[in-house]
Amino acid sequence: MSRFTPRDRRVARRIRKPSKSNCRRRGGRCRLELLEPIRMLSAVSWSGGAAGDWNVAGNWSGLSPGETAPGAADDVTISGNVTVTHGSGSDQVHTLTLGTGATLDVNGGSAITLLLSSGTAVSNDGTINLGDAAGTNSGALFFNGNQTLGTTAGATGIVVLGGSSSDRLIQSFGGQTLTIGGGITIQGDDGGVGGAASTLVNQGTIDADTSGGTINVALGVNGSNSGTIKADSGGSLTVYGSSAGTWTNEAGASISIAGGGKLGIDNNPAAPWTNLGTISTTASTVNLNGAFTQAGLGTFSRDAASTVNLTGKLTGDVALNASTGNWNLVGGELSTGAFSASGATLFATGQGGTLNAETLDSPIDFSTNNGAAATVTGGLSLDNVTLNVGNAAGSSNAVLLFNGDQTLGT
Repeated sequence: MSRFTPRDRRVARRIRKPSKSNCRRRGGRCRLELLEPIRMLSAVSWSGGAAGDWNVAGNWSGLSPGETAPGAADDVTISGNVTVTHGSGSDQVHTLTLGTGATLDVNGGSAITLLLSSGTAVSNDGTINLGDAAGTNSGALFFNGNQTLGTTAGATGIVVLGGSSSDRLIQSFGGQTLTIGGGITIQGDDGGVGGAASTLVNQGTIDADTSGGTINVALGVNGSNSGTIKADSGGSLTVYGSSAGTWTNEAGASISIAGGGKLGIDNNPAAPWTNLGTISTTASTVNLNGAFTQAGLGTFSRDAASTVNLTGKLTGDVALNASTGNWNLVGGELSTGAFSASGATLFATGQGGTLNAETLDSPIDFSTNNGAAATVTGGLSLDNVTLNVGNAAGSSNAVLLFNGDQTLGT
């Protein structure tokens, strides 16, 4: 029977006792069946002082002989007011724990992957920085399993995304679920949280809080937000899902923007979503994308200084009023419903849009924006409505294009 070194911390090989069912006779003897080796988990902790490099063996206690840094079978703990820098390569660990005051910098294009099959893979009571503020060095955390990024009971932890769009906090593969715990705040400049082919459950806070930056939050397939997702201080944010399932902003949860950035509610007209919580905008721009209904839009509030663009597919009846305010048709679609407006206007724009089997109980404004356009599919009905395409002065032109054999009726 072969043996393995203590470095691997393995049970060399287990020998299964022969039985009538597994015994194979060769020359009158039973053959023993050898099973695969089992790698045991190790507890590894930081011992490198106030600051140091992840990839230096002398900075860790509990490493197996021959290891130069924590590995795939290690449960890693970083405690105290220390800063650990992971500045190169891609490493795997089983779990990661940061205590209060501890900081982990993952940059230089490097990445750490968590291998726990399910449960809390990262317990973060400290700070994890992914990438640097200048955006010259990205960093990533990959969660390979159905895992949670959480904290110890009653504690809080922070993850900061740097200035690179390559900064990532994401599942390793499609079909995996990542849960962001209630004590976690993810904030910063640029980067992504979650993968579109996976599922993200946010119970914490995601805050795009850097002017000019954009954080993309992929709730993915049937993902959900039961916490807070927001952009402020001039930061921008996109929250999106997948055409393979409906993402939900849960009751009591919020998605919001203030300070002049842009909020994208999805980025794919084929991706369904629904809002049971609140969506709000203050002095900012909101792009309503995805596939939704006005009922599914739920509680949506905006101020007069905000701009609302329809960029996705809105199915069913739509009624604009003083509360919804004016909207712009910017490549979006009104489909198989009746449009009405009282105290508000839908403006057609040069970016176009689609009216699919739509009935207009109120006019759409094709006169204000020069070059305004829309394409009709499935016919168009005007219910006691006069539709002005361009203005009488001729200073604003517009196009209403009927694609195919259509009926313009009443």
